[in-house]
Amino acid sequence: MVNISINKKFIQDKWWSIIRNSKEEEEKFVTELMFTLENINITDISNKGSLENIVQEYARILNYT
Repeated sequence: MVNISINKKFIQDKWWSIIRNSKEEEEKFVTELMFTLENINITDISNKGSLENIVQEYARILNYT
């Protein structure tokens, strides 16, 4: 007999959305996103670790912008 322990885990989902047909909100989002992405420091991509850090920063921004 094998016992498999299953723990309860709460995973919080958060969704951001733009109101349908809201040109102003869409433009605001795109402008803010472009500004933020343009300011990521990409001067040091000398190794895999540096590249991974930059990619993680892009992912973080896309999740929270």
